[in-house]
Formats: sequence, structure tokens, C-alpha cells
Amino acid sequence: MKELQARGYVFEKVIWDLLEEAGYVSVTTGLLEGRGARHQIDAYGTLKIPTAFTYPIRLLAEAKCYNGTAGLETIRNFLALLNSSQTTTITTA
Repeated sequence: MKELQARGYVFEKVIWDLLEEAGYVSVTTGLLEGRGARHQIDAYGTLKIPTAFTYPIRLLAEAKCYNGTAGLETIRNFLALLNSSQTTTITTA
């Protein structure tokens, strides 16, 4: 395992802990069935505070650990994943 990969796993755990502290439940990782492809999600959770007249609020997070800034391709890939997730469901790995 490379150092940046190990840092990425630690960062994912930090994101999970932050989501749980913020009131999200069932925080885990999983696969998102998108339009024509499966996407791996680093962390997602559903807000435990009930929201009237809406679907449950869920938050998706993609953790990256780079020495520099994330590139445009990384941001575009995550935005495509979010767009795809609006019409699909998440299954746990």
C-alpha cells in the first residue's frame, strides 16, 4: 500500500466520524447504481432528523488525498456521480 493510499483510508474514516457527529446515520461505503455504470462511494449517510414533505436527506462524500490540489477531472467525475445518483439507489458493498 502506498503512503497516499493509506492517508486516503484514514481521511475516509475521519469523514465517516464527522458525518456521524453531524447527525447522519448508517454512515458507510457502498456502490451506487448509476445510469450505465456502478460508482464506488467513499462515505454516505442519511440525516436522522426527519424532514417534512421531502425524501430523506443523504450526503455523499468522496475522499481524496493528494499532495497538491485535486484536478478538474476529479471534480468532474464526482459531479457526474452526483448527477447520476439523483435517479438511482445506493447498495452497500
